[in-house]
Amino acid sequence: MGFVLACNSDSISDTKPADLISEDKMVGVLIDMHLTESALSLKNFHRDSSLKLFAFYKEDIYKKHQITEAQFKDSYTYYSEHSKEFNTMYARIVDSLSMKEITGKLK
Repeated sequence: MGFVLACNSDSISDTKPADLISEDKMVGVLIDMHLTESALSLKNFHRDSSLKLFAFYKEDIYKKHQITEAQFKDSYTYYSEHSKEFNTMYARIVDSLSMKEITGKLK
């Protein structure tokens, strides 16, 4: 699974998507995605099963955050092409996940 996206500098655009998810909301979405991905990896499912389950849970995450898959993909692409924002967001994600682990709320 994972969230790796190749970045081609020729395709980087400064134009924000019309439906860009705010940085705060995107952090919440990505935290939920990483928690879900982690939980599934701990279950030792076959890779195909994990991918199918992750796809199912992603839909729940989109509904929870009231976004669409297209909106998520456009926003993820935009932020991944803007390293300052992306790095800031991921620092917040790591801090949040670390805090959840410390407090025992990593679920």
